[in-house]
Amino acid sequence: MICTKLTDYELIYLIREGNETALSLMFNKYEGYIWSIVCDFYVYNHKIEDLVQIGRVCLYRCIFGYNAEMKVSFFSYFSICLKRALGRELSNPYYNTPLSFHEDMIEYGSNLLPGLDIVLNKEEKEMFEYCFVMDFSLREYARLKKVSFYKMKLKYDRLLAKIKKNYGL
Repeated sequence: MICTKLTDYELIYLIREGNETALSLMFNKYEGYIWSIVCDFYVYNHKIEDLVQIGRVCLYRCIFGYNAEMKVSFFSYFSICLKRALGRELSNPYYNTPLSFHEDMIEYGSNLLPGLDIVLNKEEKEMFEYCFVMDFSLREYARLKKVSFYKMKLKYDRLLAKIKKNYGL
């Protein structure tokens, strides 16, 4: 079997079936990427190898937490999770926000957090998916929906208020 031509989805399937070679290939494939992101996040007085190890643990968690029905590629999913994990480790306020929904989505493996599917209407669910799952900026989403940024910002603020209320934040 030539594993170098397999996609991420195929490798993930093989890994979940217990294939050690596929796991090794996946780690080799993403090792360089982990190092490049760690170098971007590097802060004086932190051991770079420790940060790389956090990246490897994050990759392992993402392999088993990834849900193909999320409508986002594994690479994007892993990138978001890796940056959040490193941000938390380094206490970077930009990445360590109180509403870091990407990590919560890893836990539950779905597009929406538990209970939100009842609270949010169709438009809010779509905004949540684009802005939090697929990592679109609010400006990009407003352009996509052909709505002014100001109107979209008001809708976004209402969405955040519902989420905060639902989770007691």
